Amino acid sequence: MLVACSQYKSKSILQGTITDSRYKKVYLLQQITPTSWEMLDSTSIVDNHFMFADLPSEYNQLFVQLDNTIPFVVFVDKGTIELAIPAQNVHETKVKGSSLHDEYMMLQDSIDFLLHQRLLFYKDAIVAQNDGRQTDATILQQKYIHSKNNVFHFLQKQKGANPTSAPLLYIIKTYKPYFTDTEYRTLSASLE
Repeated sequence: MLVACSQYKSKSILQGTITDSRYKKVYLLQQITPTSWEMLDSTSIVDNHFMFADLPSEYNQLFVQLDNTIPFVVFVDKGTIELAIPAQNVHETKVKGSSLHDEYMMLQDSIDFLLHQRLLFYKDAIVAQNDGRQTDATILQQKYIHSKNNVFHFLQKQKGANPTSAPLLYIIKTYKPYFTDTEYRTLSASLE
C-alpha cells in the first residue's frame, strides 16, 4: 500500500478501500469557496487501497476526490478514519472512526427527513385537492406552509446544544439559500 507524503504533522490517518479499479489517484482537498478547492495531498490507489498518514491537524473538514470526480466531504477526528467507497457512487461512501463525521451524517439525515416530510405535505395537499377533499387539502397546505421553518428550528436547537460544531457550520453554509437573511445570520453567528 502506498502512503501519501505530506508536509503536515498530526495523529490522524485516513485510509480507504474502493471496489472500482478505474480510479488511480486520490486527492485530499480543502474547500476555498463553494466551487473551488486547494489540494493538500494526493496518493495513488494500489490494490483498491489508499492511505493518508499525518492528516493536517488544522483541518477537521476535508474533501476527498477520486481522479476527476466531484469531491465529497469527510469530517476527521484524531485516530484512524476508514472510508469504504462503493464503485457505483462515491458520494455514498461509508466513514468509520470519526465522531465528527457521525455528527454530520446525523444532521444531514435529519434535514433530509424534514425536507422529505415537507414535500409529502405538498404532494398530499395536491392529491386531496384533486380528490375534492377540500378540508384535508387546506390542513395539508397549512402543514406545508408551517414546515418551511422546521429546518431552521432544528438547526437552531442543534446550535444551542453544540455551538462550536464544524459539521453544523458546514450544514448551515450548505443550506444558506434555504434560509432568510435573518435566519442565516442567527444560525451562523458565533460559529465562524
